[in-house]
Amino acid sequence: MIDKLRENCKGVRSEFSGYWKRYGGWSCLITSPFFLAAWVLTLLCAPYWWNGNWWDLSATVIPAVLGFSIAAFALLLSLGDDSFKLRFGQIRVEGKQSTLTNIATSFFHFIVIQAVALAIAFVGGARIMSAVLSMAPEGSLAPWANFVFIAVAKGFRAVGFFFLAYSLMSALAAALSIYRMALIYSTHATKELRRRAEAEAKQAAQAAQAAPP
Repeated sequence: MIDKLRENCKGVRSEFSGYWKRYGGWSCLITSPFFLAAWVLTLLCAPYWWNGNWWDLSATVIPAVLGFSIAAFALLLSLGDDSFKLRFGQIRVEGKQSTLTNIATSFFHFIVIQAVALAIAFVGGARIMSAVLSMAPEGSLAPWANFVFIAVAKGFRAVGFFFLAYSLMSALAAALSIYRMALIYSTHATKELRRRAEAEAKQAAQAAQAAPP
């Protein structure tokens, strides 16, 4: 059983490593406008998460956003005919990803962020830091220790709310991916209809030439 667990963990680690590499790593994450927008939203909402129970909002909002992400990705996979899906999944340039891989990586990133945000909300709702402080006798903690506990608690609140904000920005990014996919499909459909019209016109001209006078 231990060997099986190690094997499964190794497989999951390999898959997550592949996803992170395809996403672009830290440089792609930090330079993302959605990542920066999430930090701006976190700073603007500082009075809310500094003392408020932000995790209640996370537990309410994130499941709906997570459901939207999964449903949107399923919708993308069902879009188009067989020829479009083949081109969608084709690697056109060696060393680069297909359009399908790019969009799948983006959606998986959205889902990972939302899952992490929900997990942090569960931890925040448990109020572990408050429980630890309540067990210590009053006045037993040194001032520096009390300061460290408070600093860690506030930092956790900031990070937790940031993941909530980033999950919302990820929903916007998912919607943008759907929009881009619609544009790609529209271009493909236009070219395909033009090709069919030209083929039909060519067949009609050939039939007219072959017809007896």
